[in-house]
Order: sequence, then C-alpha cells, then structure tokens
Amino acid sequence: NFSVFGFGGLSYQRTNAKKDTAKWSEDSFTQYNSNFYSNTGAVGITHTKLFNNQSYLKTILAFSGSQNASKYDKLQEDFVNLTTEQEEKYFQNKITLSSSYTKKINIKSNVRTGIIVNQLGYNLALKDKQDTTQLTTRIHVKGATQTLQAFFQWNYKLNNQLTTNLGLHYNHLLLNNSNSIEPRASLKYDVNAHQNITLGYGLHSQLQPIGVYFAQSQSDDGKILTLNKNLSLSKAHHIVMGYDVNINSFSHIKAEIYYQHLFSLPISKDTSSTYSIVNTTDGYTTAELVNNGLGKNYGLEITYERFLYKNLYYLLSASLYDSKYKAADGDWYNTRFNTNYTFSFTGGKEWTLSEKRKSRVIGFNIKALYVG
Repeated sequence: NFSVFGFGGLSYQRTNAKKDTAKWSEDSFTQYNSNFYSNTGAVGITHTKLFNNQSYLKTILAFSGSQNASKYDKLQEDFVNLTTEQEEKYFQNKITLSSSYTKKINIKSNVRTGIIVNQLGYNLALKDKQDTTQLTTRIHVKGATQTLQAFFQWNYKLNNQLTTNLGLHYNHLLLNNSNSIEPRASLKYDVNAHQNITLGYGLHSQLQPIGVYFAQSQSDDGKILTLNKNLSLSKAHHIVMGYDVNINSFSHIKAEIYYQHLFSLPISKDTSSTYSIVNTTDGYTTAELVNNGLGKNYGLEITYERFLYKNLYYLLSASLYDSKYKAADGDWYNTRFNTNYTFSFTGGKEWTLSEKRKSRVIGFNIKALYVG
C-alpha cells in the first residue's frame, strides 16, 4: 500500500510605529516598524507491506521546510528616519526516512523495531544591536547535519489482565556526536472489562534549537568563536500513572498524574543569570550556554471523552500542574508556561448530505480553551 500526504501554509504580521513619542514603549515596540513572516510545508510518501498477516513493514520518506524572518526598524524622533535594530532570516529543511518493522510472535507477544534518519539543512542569519551601537552579526551559517535514531519495543501479555511494554531508544546528533540511550517501560492492568490502570516510565532527549549551536562571539584577538557547538542533548525522566474507565461503548473518563524531571538543560554560563532554554519561544539565543540546568513539571489531567457516536463527539479536559526551572544563579523559578491550570472543550457534529452519497459529510466543530 502506498499513500501520499502533504500540507503547506503562509503567514505574516506587520506593525507600524506610532508617530507620537508619548506612546513609545520598548516593551510594546510602539517605536518600531516590524515585519515578520513564517511559512511552512511538507510532502511525503508512505509505503506499507504486509507479510502473511503476522508482520508488516512501514516506511515513510518526507521532505519538510520552514522559513521564518523578521525585521525591526526603529523610528527616530523626526518621525521620518528609520534605523534597523534587528534582522533575522532562518531557512530550514528536513528530509526524514523512517522505517519500522512490527511482528506478531504469538498471541501474547509482539515486537517492533525501527530507525529514523533526519537530514537537517539550515541557512541562518541574525544581526542585532544588543550591547552595541552597530548592527552586529550574531549567527551566520549555512550547512547541514544529521540525526540518527533507533528503537526496539517488546509488548508482552503476562496474563489476561497484565500487559507490559519494554523498549529502548537511541538518539544521536552527528553535529557534535552528542547522544542518548533511553530505556522505556510501561505496565497496563485491566481491572475488568471496563477499567484499567497504567504505569509508565521513559527517558527522553531533545536537540537544542539548531541556531543555538552556531551562536558567534569575537575574541580579543579578532577570532570568531562558536560558543555552543558542543552542547549536549536536553534530557528528561517521565513518570506517569493513569486510570481509564469506560462509561459505555462510546464514552470514557481518563485521569493521569505525572512527574517530569528535566536535566542537562542549557542555561547561561553567567552565574547571576536567570536564563534557561526551556523558556524560549522564538529566535535563537547567542549567549554562551552550559548543560547545567534543571527543571520539573508535575500535575494531574482529567479527560471525559465521547467518541463519534450518532454523528456527535466531544472532549472535555482539565489540567492542574506546576512547571519550574533552576537557573545559573541557583534559584528555582516559574517557567514562562507555568499557568497552573488549563481547561479545554472540543466538540463536533456531522451531517450526511444524502442517503445516496453517504461519503459526503458536512461537519461543524468547535474548540474552546481557558488558560490560567
């Protein structure tokens, strides 16, 4: 079986400076003309082959790309002249080859193994006036690197009530040969036909935003230094326990408690700084970083879900949590995402247009989100 998929999207945002000095504020950028755009797209092909109904091989080849750029021009007090304060252009593309093999050994056991290879291309440029009066190049690099991942998972049903999953994941960044070996495991206990309890653990790793590796600084003798080229992967221990109960054939309630211990997070080398990469939302920091940061997330999530039944579905969820990080100054702080609670509702209704053409369906869907 072959299938092809793809998507794409374009977006931009522009603002103009206010020609009134009384309304100028650095925090609100009211003195700046700004131009930002963000474009993205992907296309790929999937191949699935069955072997005697006991195993199958699934392979995906995909190409994706993104463009992000922004420019900030500061309006002078004559309301005519503009000076460029920051300009950034980030172009990235990725070729992904993913292949996994799943085999049913017997009625109690099956295994899954696979690889994921990524070719990461980048063309990154950042100039700003941070700490200077002149527009200074902070990042200027073009090239490519690769990541290699491999995994193995064994699913085994110990008895009619208890199922285990044991796995191992390997992640390797060729740019600086940083890597991570990640054990993962879970247990599922079926209390009866309508409810189950789960317990899971996993070690997970993450690359840094690609531009951070290429932050530039100039030494006293004029040499260009790449400060963060050897940053290692960020890592986290994840522990989660869940309870799931089926109310009827088309709805259920699920509750989960979780704890995540984050370590090897890049933080500032300056021991008086409160910077941590966990708070980054856009752009790339050009400060010198070290993998000494810590973080922790823990909370409770409850979800009530009605599956699509009689052309109606909805999902109501609540999340209570805390999210902290430890900076170079030794203190713990709220992450910028620590809103403590989130409530969401998603629902939809579908109508079949006619009995003759049942494949033609129109739907109305809505999602509402309330965040602390």
